[in-house]
Amino acid sequence: MFDFSSGMVGAADINLWVDEANGFGYSYWWARGPLRTDSLGRFEAGQLPDSRITVLAIKDGFVQPCAVRVDVSKDVAVRVEMVQAAALQEQGAARRPQTAVEPWVTGTIYETTANGRQAIAGAALWADDGLGYGMATTRSEPDGRFLLCNLDDVVDIHISKPGYHARWIQVDGRTSRQIDIELLRQ
Repeated sequence: MFDFSSGMVGAADINLWVDEANGFGYSYWWARGPLRTDSLGRFEAGQLPDSRITVLAIKDGFVQPCAVRVDVSKDVAVRVEMVQAAALQEQGAARRPQTAVEPWVTGTIYETTANGRQAIAGAALWADDGLGYGMATTRSEPDGRFLLCNLDDVVDIHISKPGYHARWIQVDGRTSRQIDIELLRQ
């Protein structure tokens, strides 16, 4: 785990979704217990079958805007970029992680007020596979913009912020697209 601006990310919780060739999938946490990165941002997941894995890193103060999937048939190294959530709240923040690849889903989180459309900064976005397994996370920037990338074919994106009704939308992650999402106050 690493962040281009601050270096390696230690003490991040890691979960893997393991998709075996036989069509069976499971959470590594459920099957083998939790994983956590060491001080150098490394982790090891033993006893993985030949499979395709999705890596989700979670740590307070960080997001993982791009899903990371890799085919496993032997030992493999995986690079997962995290971004400090506070950096996304700075004006002029970098909109794309350094390792971002298409396809991506971008857009703006907003509310409609008496003064027109207003951006919502700091809304949390969680992308999952439709079964609840997370693959990417981010927060909306001061101008309400967000980016998620390298998602699956069908993805549920959950959007929430205190004081607003939570929403979810389903998107096709195979092609890049822009989606503006309105939140309503509670």
